[in-house]
Amino acid sequence: MLEILLMAWCVWVSLNLALILVASFLIKPNQPCFTGLVVIIPTWLYDVLDQAEIDAVIAHEHGHRYHGHVWENFLRLCVFMPQTDERRREQEFEADHYAEVRGHRQALASALLKFPGRAPDRQRVEKLTSKT
Repeated sequence: MLEILLMAWCVWVSLNLALILVASFLIKPNQPCFTGLVVIIPTWLYDVLDQAEIDAVIAHEHGHRYHGHVWENFLRLCVFMPQTDERRREQEFEADHYAEVRGHRQALASALLKFPGRAPDRQRVEKLTSKT
């Protein structure tokens, strides 16, 4: 019985890893993201943000890479542990901080205010703009 459960879990993990790989190359997201392999910046973003803001968004996405968020989320999925909204929010703050310490604080705050189709994340913007 244990072998069957282990085999089923291995299949589950393999399928999820395959989905990450496929998503990295085939899915065209409408928001910037780090897929675990590459940072994807949608083309519409270049019409909305200036170069400093785009650089800040890229730095933020690299923050997700640096902190291993995709793989953390993948491991959570593999052990059937759901991603909480609180942890998702912490991951965004961690990625923001990564961009911030690399000199993108103001540009990232500005970019967050310009994302179309969703309300700005005021808490993240306030945290970025309140620092001296």
